[in-house]
Amino acid sequence: MDGPSFGGPDRFAREHGAEWATLLALAGRPSGLLTPPEALDLATRYRSAVADLALARRRYPGDAVVDELERIVGLGRSALSSGRPTAWRSLIRLARSDYWRLILERPGTLLASAAMLLMPALLMGLWVAHDPASAARVLPDSVRAGSNAGRGSLGLPINVQAGAATLVTANNIGVAARAFAGGIVVGLGTAYVLATNGMLIGGVAAYADRAGTGQRFIALVAPHGILELSCVVIAGAAGLRMAWVLVDPGPCSRRSALGAESRRAVVQLVGTIPYFVVAGCAEGFITPRGFAAVPAVAIGLALASLLWVPIIVLGTRRGGVPPGPIALLDD
Repeated sequence: MDGPSFGGPDRFAREHGAEWATLLALAGRPSGLLTPPEALDLATRYRSAVADLALARRRYPGDAVVDELERIVGLGRSALSSGRPTAWRSLIRLARSDYWRLILERPGTLLASAAMLLMPALLMGLWVAHDPASAARVLPDSVRAGSNAGRGSLGLPINVQAGAATLVTANNIGVAARAFAGGIVVGLGTAYVLATNGMLIGGVAAYADRAGTGQRFIALVAPHGILELSCVVIAGAAGLRMAWVLVDPGPCSRRSALGAESRRAVVQLVGTIPYFVVAGCAEGFITPRGFAAVPAVAIGLALASLLWVPIIVLGTRRGGVPPGPIALLDD
C-alpha cells in the first residue's frame, strides 16, 4: 500500500511527467546538434530521472510507471553515451570549417597584425637605403657586422648569409608565441613583437639588396618565409583579439569576455603549428636545392596558399561566421 503522504503512481507520474517528457525530447535529438546548455540540461534531467526511478522502484514495485521510467532512463543514458565522441566530431568540424571562420571572425585584428609587421619592415628598408650605418645600430650583431663589411652576401660570406636567413626563420616561431602572449597587455606587447620582427626582416632584406645579393636572400627565405610570416600575422591577430575585449568587453564583464575570447585566440594560435612544421620542412628540403628567386617565390606562394585558400574558401562559406557558438570553443 502507498503511504498517504506519497500518493499513488499516477500522481507521481503527473508530478514528474513534464520533466520526463523534456528528457525524452533531448535524448531523441542527435547529440551533435545539442547546444552546450541543452547538453547540460540533458545530463541534469537524466540524473533527476535516475533518482525518480530509484524512488519508483521502492514505492511502486511492479507498476507500469517503473517500466516507463526504466525506458526513459535507458534512452537518456544512450544519449549521453553517444555524446562522448562529440569532441571528435567537433574537432573534425573545427578543421573543416570553424577554424577558418574563426580567423575571419575579427578581420580588423588580422589587418592590424599584418600592418604591425609589414609597415616597420618597409620603414626599416627605407632607413637602410637612406642611412645604412645608423640603421644597423638597431639590428642584431650579425646583421650589423655584415653591413660594415661592405660586400658579399649581406656583406658576409654565403654561409653567414644562410645563417642570417635561418635566424629570421627560427625567430618567427618565437615571435608567433610572443605576439600572441603580448595581447594580454592591451596589445602593446603584440605591437612591439611584430614591429621589431618586421624591422629585422626589412633590415636584413635591405642590406642584402644593398650588397647586391637581394635575389639570393629572397631565394633563401621565400620558400618557407611567406608561410611563416602568414602564421606570425595570424598569431598576432590572436593576441589582438584578447586586447580588443580588454578595451571593449561589450555587454559582458571584462573577465568573462576575456575568458571567452582567450579560448578562441588559443585555438587560432594552435592552428598555425602544423604550418610552421610545413615551413620547417620546406627550409630543410626545398631551400637547399638552390632555386633562383622567381621559382623560390612561386614555391613560397604555393605553400602559403595551403593556409590562405582554406581561410578564403572555407572561412567565408555560407556567409561567413555563424551567429551561434563555434564547436569546442563555447562548450
